[in-house]
Amino acid sequence: METQIEFFEYITGKYYDNPSSDVVMGAHVFFYSFTHSKNKSSLIYKSNGEVIDVSFLNMGEAVEEEMVERIYHSSLSVSDEGVLRPWMFKHFKQSAGESGWWGLCYDRFDISLSDWAKKLSSNELSDPNKVNLKIGFRRLCDYWRCTIQQLIDVISHIHAQGIFHGSLGTTMSYVFVGDTLKIINIEGGRIEDLIEANIVAFQIRDFKQFRLMLQILFQSILGPLTPWPEVTRFLSCFNTKRDYPTYVNKLRNHPFLMTPDQRMQYIAQLHHKLKTTHKSFRTELNSKEFDMFFNWNRHQVFSSVEPFLMKVYTHDKPYKNRPSGLLKFLRNVYEHYMDSKEVDIEQVDDAVRSHWGDFVDYLHRRFKIIK
Repeated sequence: METQIEFFEYITGKYYDNPSSDVVMGAHVFFYSFTHSKNKSSLIYKSNGEVIDVSFLNMGEAVEEEMVERIYHSSLSVSDEGVLRPWMFKHFKQSAGESGWWGLCYDRFDISLSDWAKKLSSNELSDPNKVNLKIGFRRLCDYWRCTIQQLIDVISHIHAQGIFHGSLGTTMSYVFVGDTLKIINIEGGRIEDLIEANIVAFQIRDFKQFRLMLQILFQSILGPLTPWPEVTRFLSCFNTKRDYPTYVNKLRNHPFLMTPDQRMQYIAQLHHKLKTTHKSFRTELNSKEFDMFFNWNRHQVFSSVEPFLMKVYTHDKPYKNRPSGLLKFLRNVYEHYMDSKEVDIEQVDDAVRSHWGDFVDYLHRRFKIIK
């Protein structure tokens, strides 16, 4: 995507070269005009006499009309707070002998995620709310935590409307409208056209492409070699095989997307399940799948734990060395925090993630979401 002024200069030139420029494809827009000056370019659209701010996206010369039309109708059918609304699509003729190009008109947006990432890498912008991915004790910043959850909801909404996206792996499929990241260019098609056995596979593929975009995004902000175990565990959750509703719930409610207090509450809720369902839950928790968490309280681990963890550990009678004992201990850590508040919840959360973050991830993968 070109810069705004360059693009307007380009589209304005094509507008004046186009003898059929008064033909507008798309039922929602019946009039449009261009204004351009040396220092300012703008597109003005009117619907029912009302001026609408829009952005015009160059779809390129190679794309076919059928694809542009499918993107337009698919995007229009599911547009809401998370999917940018398209207004029309149009073919712009070029000079004689040239094929021309297709343009797609959307509600106004500020910048594509692709251009945002490029400007970030070239130090052309400062956007601390988004760039400071890690905050506090190595946790995901609130902006991206909420945005990722919202995008998971949007993708699920698209699927619920009988559509799959088809190209969520590219940063060109996302644009910023203010601080809101929205989805554009839905090119996949209708779910009803798929063989029933393939429906979930195409829906899951949308989420796996979304994961690819997140990998690209995180690397562009952090650098490709920056280790962050919590990110790795979250992204690996996209590869799990489950029924569709469970798959979406596991992603949206993953511990990586929780606040420190929510993560510790989640542990307490899991322990409550251990007490109420007792035998069945305890049997699963202490099964071979959790082998790596046996002997969690060996001396090598506790010789280096934070003082407030040791205080909780020595306060109660000895904990069993099985995973169920670890879950009880972590619940007691949260209860101690609630009673004493002698340390900040972020310190509690950081200590738990540092020593047993993979345990919480395993619990989340294995057991049903608790709300």
